[in-house]
Amino acid sequence: MYRMAIAIALMFIVCMNSAFAEETDPCDRKVDIMDAYDPAAPLQRREAALAAMRSSTQCAYHAFSLGQLYRHGPDLPGNLVARDLDRARSLILAYAESGYINAYADLAELELKAGNARDAMKWTQVYLSLLKTYSTQYDSSGGSFDRGGYNANLLLRADEAWREQKPKVSRSEIGPDMNTYLAGRRKQLADGIRKIEDANKSPGEGENATFRVKSRANTTCSVQLNKKIRAAYATYLVEVQPSGAISRVVLENFSPEPEAGERLKNCFNVEAFYPLDSDETRIARFPVVYGPRYGVRVSR
Repeated sequence: MYRMAIAIALMFIVCMNSAFAEETDPCDRKVDIMDAYDPAAPLQRREAALAAMRSSTQCAYHAFSLGQLYRHGPDLPGNLVARDLDRARSLILAYAESGYINAYADLAELELKAGNARDAMKWTQVYLSLLKTYSTQYDSSGGSFDRGGYNANLLLRADEAWREQKPKVSRSEIGPDMNTYLAGRRKQLADGIRKIEDANKSPGEGENATFRVKSRANTTCSVQLNKKIRAAYATYLVEVQPSGAISRVVLENFSPEPEAGERLKNCFNVEAFYPLDSDETRIARFPVVYGPRYGVRVSR
């Protein structure tokens, strides 16, 4: 029998990865995905970046980022790419299956916005199950997740969509939908997840080099969002010079609305990173999450 419990506190917080940011471009650093997202970049450079991303989708990083462009379409400020949800699904799923758990949340958000309640619930369940089973983002002693408030809100919205879908679908299908997808994939996913998390524990190691925050602005983050938005997240591409100085920050991904992405940028308070082990400019992907302090338990 399927059971679901959600715990949500009323105190909202904004949290960011306090030590590391994920490097976005280990496959070919000549592909500047930053230009594809930056409305202020010259059009010729933006089009060249998009062409390079389209020709290098064998790189999961590039494929995921291109998938976000297809997913958001005109909702992403300055996006040159028309919305194409089929392409977005395939590109984001490939990234998720390489071990990046949070991409399953992106798939859930995509399906929620598209009105596909059953798929939204499936990807939400896959996302939370993988976090609980394999990821260090899950605290087994407390039964809670990092991004707990956002995760709880995602599950709540998926549950609301499930109840409102027509024709009605029995809740008994939720568990089988998740298990059918995971069947035969668990070892592959577990290996990918652990490889990525191990790399994030080793700053400066090979192609999985991470970015270490050196200093933050001494300011208080204040965000005012639409009252209907109970949780939100945004991901920013950060251009980092060899010295560790930041030269550009642009919005890559957001949920649930573009407003959240624009306003949460006020909470990106990193002033500089430690110098890189490279003489080349690098691009980091940095998340900001807004939501209740406490999390979610899911059981079957």
